[in-house]
Amino acid sequence: MPPPPAIAVLKAREAAPDDAGVLEECCTKLGAYNAQVKNYIAVLDANTAHEAMKGGLIGLGCNDKTLIATLCTRTKPQLARTEAKYRELFDADIRSEVKGETGGDYGRLMYFAMGTREEYIADMIDVACTAGIWEFGCNETLLVQVFVTHTQEELQAGRELWEGRTDKINDELDFSYRHLQALIFHLLKGERDPPDAEVDEGKAAEQVATLHEEIEKGWFEDFEETVIIDILSGNSQSQNAAVATLYEDEFDESLGKALDGKCGEKLHLCLTALILPWEDFICSQLKKAMDGWGTEEAVLIRLLSGLDGDKMTAVAEAYERKYGLPLAAALKEEISGNANPSPSPNPRTLP
Repeated sequence: MPPPPAIAVLKAREAAPDDAGVLEECCTKLGAYNAQVKNYIAVLDANTAHEAMKGGLIGLGCNDKTLIATLCTRTKPQLARTEAKYRELFDADIRSEVKGETGGDYGRLMYFAMGTREEYIADMIDVACTAGIWEFGCNETLLVQVFVTHTQEELQAGRELWEGRTDKINDELDFSYRHLQALIFHLLKGERDPPDAEVDEGKAAEQVATLHEEIEKGWFEDFEETVIIDILSGNSQSQNAAVATLYEDEFDESLGKALDGKCGEKLHLCLTALILPWEDFICSQLKKAMDGWGTEEAVLIRLLSGLDGDKMTAVAEAYERKYGLPLAAALKEEISGNANPSPSPNPRTLP
């Protein structure tokens, strides 16, 4: 019997480490083997999820533990492969099937978490633009939370998917304050510098001077929110971090605190989100949702369902660093039932 492909590749690399042809063949074979493994896992997950939802003695009820263990330990790319395989095997949409078999906060968490990044963004825009009975217009805070935690490429793909469903976002945002609306559209249109852009120290100094001049305007001077918006919404996160650091060094006051009271509460939240590392911002939103008399479980579900892999790891590490408590432990105290986080030590962190 020939050795497993991965072992054969390792042996070939050891035997001919300097042979480019051998290394290229190794990469090709390893890539093919990796694709087979991914396909196998997708088939296994699709069958396991189907059995959890449709199995049992008489085919009624849902094995929630099996469903959670199967789907909540996978990243969004893995879930996308499972979704495609489920369609191929059972001629049905797995997200719709899960939604039909689950309910409440648990069902919403499962449904949102199973979507691709593009589907998640489209879903959140849809939720933000579908206000509840006591709300008017658009949930701008939700849009801010989503927009600052995804790349421009992800936002554009999510926007295109959402616009294929409906075209209501322009109408909904018209109910918001015009400056907040302008900032949200800046982010949605992808007008920020790329995340890998180098920090420009000279530009940061100029921006700090401009920001301070605007912030220091008195009561009888016209504070131009658009000046602040144009700078912070156009910078990459690293450039904004440099601006915030330089501002505090020069004026002994954080930029976020300096902006407080100069603009509306929601606009200030969005501007602060652009200054902070995105994982720190999400941690603050998670903590806020868990503090007080009652837990805002809907907020927790919307935020957590968009995190997987490296993003989930970054948020978990930031939360423990900021608040001295593991995120899983904090959530366990706040969420009950099936929506409670899995006891698995590394949920949704597989590659």
